[in-house]
Amino acid sequence: MHRPHGLPGGSTRERGVFLRFLVLEVLLHGLDQCLPPAAMRHRSGMGLATLGSALGPFIGVTLSLVAVSNAQTGVAATIMAISPIILIPASAIIHKERITWRAVSGAVLAVGGVAMLFLHP
Repeated sequence: MHRPHGLPGGSTRERGVFLRFLVLEVLLHGLDQCLPPAAMRHRSGMGLATLGSALGPFIGVTLSLVAVSNAQTGVAATIMAISPIILIPASAIIHKERITWRAVSGAVLAVGGVAMLFLHP
């Protein structure tokens, strides 16, 4: 299996993701000067927004890069494609939404399609 050597200068992809996240945080820190004061006073809302912005893109991309570098690409892509299957029960529990056969079949079809694309011999 071919493994890329990473970024120039010996840096890894994970360090590149961290560097992009760090630059984004510095830019967003300057954004608080542009936001209305009421938005900045809502500490719990800003804290949850910051946590969500860190958990989603930063940790998600980092873990997907780790998965691709440590497993076969097809296996990693299939595992990363299961998010609809995870989100359907979460939306039923958190938002009390009704799970339809259409949603379940669409999620299974999406994951099955990714598996067929990447896991064929």
